[in-house]
Amino acid sequence: MATYDLTPLKQSILTVIPNDETETQNVFQINLCDKFASVYCSSLECSENSFIFAQFDDQQPVTLGTWLDFRPVPAVFTDHTFDLTYTRGKNLPAGCQTVNTTIAFYCAVNEGKGFPQLKSYEQHCNIIFEWKTLYACPICTESDMIDMVGPCKNGKRTRYSTYRNACNGPASYPTEEDCEDLELEKSTVLLGVLIGALLLITGIGCACYFFQQKRNIEAKYEILRNEVQEEEQVL
Repeated sequence: MATYDLTPLKQSILTVIPNDETETQNVFQINLCDKFASVYCSSLECSENSFIFAQFDDQQPVTLGTWLDFRPVPAVFTDHTFDLTYTRGKNLPAGCQTVNTTIAFYCAVNEGKGFPQLKSYEQHCNIIFEWKTLYACPICTESDMIDMVGPCKNGKRTRYSTYRNACNGPASYPTEEDCEDLELEKSTVLLGVLIGALLLITGIGCACYFFQQKRNIEAKYEILRNEVQEEEQVL
């Protein structure tokens, strides 16, 4: 089971202003639970420390959820790894009996903390954000690591570690080490040339031997043929 570290995102109170083409101004405020994944507070007990607020059309702010829940997503062919959902709350949007606001987290190792983007809010009761961040990637394990070795050049080569799959782990900086691959490569090439030359000489020698044997046999048959012809002429 994948493990995630959202500690760097705790107490991140973020204001999201969508890029609307309308003249109205809609503003959202997101606060991740500051006790998320701690030993003192499970995700379902963080309602007082997590919230999503909104202000639609310059009206009074409303609540889009204060009860936080973590929902993993079986990511097979996508970087979408888990959702944080916000439910319940007071002062709901007009016409909403309940609210269900989702932040869909996507693993993006090069985004750092990233920033949530509004995905859909056509219905104020059900709003979806999308957040691409490094911290949506599972924590790297030893089984994820791959040792990479660069080619040997001028007696030096670089070595570094990378990860088999996208994950949240410490950066690995290349190190330089001595190597003898270059000398070994030269010796291997020289040995190959010598073996090739030896095979070529052996092949030429064999060809000469068989050619000479053929000439000897032909000469013997020529002598034998002449003797037969002389006997036939006597008779």
